[in-house]
Amino acid sequence: MYERARRPGAIDRSDDWWDRTLGIAPRPGEQHTPTLAAVHRDDQGELQGFLRYSAKPHWELRLTQTWLTVRDLIAVTPDAHAALWGYLLEQDLVAGVRAEDLAVDEPLPWLLTDGRRARLTSQADFQWSRLLDPAAALSARRYEGPAGVVRFAVVDRLGWAAGGYTLEIDDGGAGSCTRDATVPTDPPITLDVAALSGCWLGGGDLHAAAMTGQAIEREPGAVTRLSAMLRTTRAPWTSTWF
Repeated sequence: MYERARRPGAIDRSDDWWDRTLGIAPRPGEQHTPTLAAVHRDDQGELQGFLRYSAKPHWELRLTQTWLTVRDLIAVTPDAHAALWGYLLEQDLVAGVRAEDLAVDEPLPWLLTDGRRARLTSQADFQWSRLLDPAAALSARRYEGPAGVVRFAVVDRLGWAAGGYTLEIDDGGAGSCTRDATVPTDPPITLDVAALSGCWLGGGDLHAAAMTGQAIEREPGAVTRLSAMLRTTRAPWTSTWF
């Protein structure tokens, strides 16, 4: 089920990861925090989402101050996502719910009658990506953006990713990126490797990169075209600590 729900940026979870996380086979000296679990199934009984959370009971002045902490909330469908949040928010004798590891485009506020009751205290996408071979990386992913071709150059002070590239996307969402033997003197776009590394999974902001000099546009509209080609509907998110 985790594999069906994964989005750009998600990494594999090995059997060892599951055993350690669920406390089945913790490593020596590793402290395990017990968690509760809930699953959501559709009308046909197929698993569509799961939830892991912990609760630490606390009472103060005869009032409950117990908070639930979400450890994992993974859903394949919007219905499953909403149902799992509903399960959490309908728990009795709970002061509130904390969730530290959610996607940057988490729709929880839209599920609430008063979306402002959901408060964002910090934000991180858990994406640490540094491209070494842009041609291989961009050829390996799927695309939602429009079909087309764009040429660009990458500047990398360490030399690994430096060079000229041509990215071509077909109508079916398959992409092919090739490295050019020579870098043109005036490519439509020149990108710092940091800018490309921040955008290749479908997130980031190439227009902001252009404003700060990390992307130099020489052909009008080239940044907009490349940005549209790379963008994904759902923001990339790494839900697994590594």
